[in-house]
Amino acid sequence: MRDYDLRDKATVGPGLRRFIDELGRERVHITLYEEFAADPLAMFRSIFAFMGVAESFTPEVRRLVPNREARSDRLNRTMGSPGVTGGAKRALPKRLQPAVRALAKLAFDLNRRTATRPPIDPGVLGRLRDEFRPELSLLSELAGRDLFAVWWNEPGGREPVAPSVSPYPSGG
Repeated sequence: MRDYDLRDKATVGPGLRRFIDELGRERVHITLYEEFAADPLAMFRSIFAFMGVAESFTPEVRRLVPNREARSDRLNRTMGSPGVTGGAKRALPKRLQPAVRALAKLAFDLNRRTATRPPIDPGVLGRLRDEFRPELSLLSELAGRDLFAVWWNEPGGREPVAPSVSPYPSGG
């Protein structure tokens, strides 16, 4: 998965623009991951207020999937291969399959460890910034915020255009 190309996942500006054009800016709530990571409960409350959920509702907030890596890539690939999973399904009686699935999940879990993401190569980072500069400019415009400053720690070169309605119910 390390080499998986995420460019299509990182290009959200045109889709966000379509949502805003179709629904109106006042009906689209934009949340940044950094704000969620800093104060998840406050971010959930902001989203719920936007949706009209009663303020008395307090969600349980917890991290479910930390960054992980396989202890053994070979074991991970073998266990997840269609040949192994398909063969097990064909060879085992249906009544045993739930127990075997539970054992396989346990094996996958034991083969994983929490890991810190390594820093991105500065050359790759520079090329990605060049490639995504137009995308970030569009997102800054749609969000009404200078996302160059938020994500790249550099000013975007112009004042962001304020959206017609604040993305946050409290005006923040």
